[in-house]
Amino acid sequence: MGVLKAAEKALAKGDLAEASKLVNEASDEIQAVKPLDVGSYKELKDRSVVGDGLEHDHIPSFAAIRQAKENELGRKLTPTEEKKSI
Repeated sequence: MGVLKAAEKALAKGDLAEASKLVNEASDEIQAVKPLDVGSYKELKDRSVVGDGLEHDHIPSFAAIRQAKENELGRKLTPTEEKKSI
């Protein structure tokens, strides 16, 4: 039986404490990061659960990639180079 169904049954029996606990549990399950969730690093980090076996993957911004390439070359990229994929 789903957590929300159990919460409904507890509420029907008048057990507000159990119903509240179950609703909070369901809310936590909904908010926890799941495999393939997409979002900002901060948003996903805020929803992460320790020990769930999931790792965050960060993709650097284009500006950061461009800056790294310029640092590697020791010069600014030319306009033609900027238009190409780095």
